[in-house]
Amino acid sequence: MQGILLIFLLRNFCQDIRYKLLLLRPSQKASWIGYALIHHLLGNYEIALTVINEFKKGQSEIPQFDYEHSELLLYQAMIMLEAGKEHAALEHLNQCSNEIVDKISLLEMKAQLHLKLGQYEEAIECSWSLIDRNQENSLYLELLAQANTALVSGITDANTETTKKTYESVIARYPRSRLSRRLILNYCSGDEFLQRLDAYLKPYIRKGVPPLFIQLVGLLNDSEKLSAFESLLTKYRNGMSAIGSLDAQESNEKEAPTTDVWLNYLLAQYYNFKRRYQEAIEIIDSQLLSTPTLVDFYVLKADVFHDAGDYITASRWMEEAQSLDTADRFINARCTKFMVEAHRLEDATNMASKFTRGNTSPKEYLSEMQCMWFLLDNARALKEMGRLGDALKLCHEVQQHYRNILDDQLDFHSYCLRKVTLRSYVETLRLEDRLRDHQSYFDTAQLAVEIYLQLYSQPLDSIDESPHGENDGMSSSEAKKLRNKQRKAAKRAEAEAARARAEQERREQAARSRQPASEEANADNPSIGENDLDANLLARPEDPLEEASKFLLPLLDLSPKIIEAYCLAFEVYERKRKFLLMLKWISRGLQLTNSRDNPWFHECCVRFLLQLHSRGKSDDVVGKVLTSEVPKLFSEWPENISFVQEYNKRFNHRNQDTYPHVFRYTLCQCLIDPQHRDNYLSKIPLPNDNFKGVTWQECRTCLDILRRGQWTLLGRCDPSVIEKYRSACNEYFPMANAFLTTSQIDILRQNMIEAANSSAISGVFLTPNDKDQLSELNTDHESKLSNEFSRLTTEPMVNGDLKDSTSWIPQSCKQVTVTNKATDIVV
Repeated sequence: MQGILLIFLLRNFCQDIRYKLLLLRPSQKASWIGYALIHHLLGNYEIALTVINEFKKGQSEIPQFDYEHSELLLYQAMIMLEAGKEHAALEHLNQCSNEIVDKISLLEMKAQLHLKLGQYEEAIECSWSLIDRNQENSLYLELLAQANTALVSGITDANTETTKKTYESVIARYPRSRLSRRLILNYCSGDEFLQRLDAYLKPYIRKGVPPLFIQLVGLLNDSEKLSAFESLLTKYRNGMSAIGSLDAQESNEKEAPTTDVWLNYLLAQYYNFKRRYQEAIEIIDSQLLSTPTLVDFYVLKADVFHDAGDYITASRWMEEAQSLDTADRFINARCTKFMVEAHRLEDATNMASKFTRGNTSPKEYLSEMQCMWFLLDNARALKEMGRLGDALKLCHEVQQHYRNILDDQLDFHSYCLRKVTLRSYVETLRLEDRLRDHQSYFDTAQLAVEIYLQLYSQPLDSIDESPHGENDGMSSSEAKKLRNKQRKAAKRAEAEAARARAEQERREQAARSRQPASEEANADNPSIGENDLDANLLARPEDPLEEASKFLLPLLDLSPKIIEAYCLAFEVYERKRKFLLMLKWISRGLQLTNSRDNPWFHECCVRFLLQLHSRGKSDDVVGKVLTSEVPKLFSEWPENISFVQEYNKRFNHRNQDTYPHVFRYTLCQCLIDPQHRDNYLSKIPLPNDNFKGVTWQECRTCLDILRRGQWTLLGRCDPSVIEKYRSACNEYFPMANAFLTTSQIDILRQNMIEAANSSAISGVFLTPNDKDQLSELNTDHESKLSNEFSRLTTEPMVNGDLKDSTSWIPQSCKQVTVTNKATDIVV
């Protein structure tokens, strides 16, 4: 398979192979199309068009509505368009329009061609034809706006007034077009924006549309529009509180009760966006008192805690939401994700088992289905828990999935040539070429590189399986608890691995018993467990930097516009003492816009200059290259330390009001002037409202830098400095788990799990306290009985788990005598 893949990817060689296949089998359609396709991929457009034309000459009578022939004609137009032959492509489409079955693709191509050729009226006509078919397609609206703008000004660049008139014309023809009414808000301001936003919000609040805020969040980066949005929400809230109407001035008619519910939902989302988490939670809690079974509010409450950094409480409320609707796979997946982030890995696996299939374990199933987010989130959690080998194992699994995706493109080859789905096939091949440019691979590779860098600096101890320096900044009792916790986690992981191996052996034995003897002896069918990754070996690589490079190189090739890739490259090659490679990636990074103001990259530049200073002059090849090239990047660079000091100060002057930048500036000062390092560390900026960009995620990164300082050029930080910074962050972000001690996190996690178990009936409803509303209502025994029944759930019956008539009665109802007759009535 790998050999065939290599031949296919080396397309210059495929050109000769496809030509030989065409000579051998000239009567087969796939031979002609394959030969044209390979020339198209190589950029030989003229040859590709010639081959297709020759193939069309040999075709017999074409039946009406022939989809394969239609696709071939569209593919021919695609080649002409890429070859820069817009006139020929448009003429070709006009001549073959009756033979093309896919009218939407035909109109899309013609609209784009008319726009490129300056035929704006024809482009407008084609765009309207597309909009008449689908008013909610942003591409069609954009084509119409570009054509109208070009017709007025002669250029296709966005023009606010013309674009706004375009959307107004669409709204006039299709008043219920949601996308047009939303996009026009981007080009409005002042009172007009307020009126249009008011008209946009009211119908959806009355109807109850949960993603309404998500549709509008793109507008809120503008301070003027943010103020207008907030004023409308305040107006709605006052109107509902006063007379039960969204607008007290319009009418005295009261809104439906659900209007108040969804207004509260929108308000809570807005407060969450503004990081006013307590206000959002108060609104949600007050709403849950009247609508305790509305799933959306439990999901939103979990999201609020999650955004505030309290992953543990977020997982508890998402679990509550999941219990209200066990058939919703989206909520199941979200609950699994939140549990993983809260380090509740066993609970997450159990939750995942509710939407996995087959006889395999949930982890194996999700890995087999290439569920990248599950593997990546688990790897992150395992890294945070100190299980670096298991985290690396998942990173390697993700990398293997990308290899498999690359191999799987061969499965489409013969099918696409046979069915002539050539446009989609070319797009697929081009996607495969930049496959590792996907965000999930970047995140996985970055995580793997960071782990290998950590293993390089902190090799695992063969005795306690924990990285050296893991307990920095902890008291002896906390360090002891952490070691005990890691040992228990290792034992659980070992037991789980043993169970998985036993299950794997059982399945393999069952498969062999059903397999013919000839297949069983086939060497090309190795057992599944033959190439299993060993977490223990992965955590003890012979050369961590070399292993990190295997993940790093695809990032550098396919993510040239992401500055973090160059920072990772510098981190690796700095440890290798490869000055020319450090120079290469610093140079590439400096070519990106605003890269000099990236905090991490600025630190890399400072460290690079300090390394050059410590290296001194040399007459070898490396020294000559450095002497020649470095001044091109840093024009004022002399060979003394004062330039680095000045470079760092200029960085701070440009970004003195942004917290991550000021923090990195202080760290760089420690590197530049190590004699006054302790003084700089004592003046590390603490999070406060005077800075921009103060988030708990940034502060968590800063805290991690301080904790691992002894394994970097920064050096070991005094525990009092770390504790001072942690306490300040904990005070500024009281809900974030990242700034709690290990014991506090364990207590919080245990309390949340117990609260979830005690507050739910079969995982559904909140149970009143022992001296709660029931006693306050002063009701009689009959009311108490009906009240208890109102909190029952039929979940076990729906799921088929009911064994007897009393098994589904909650603990809080056991005090009430319930007869079978009463139970039957309730059911």
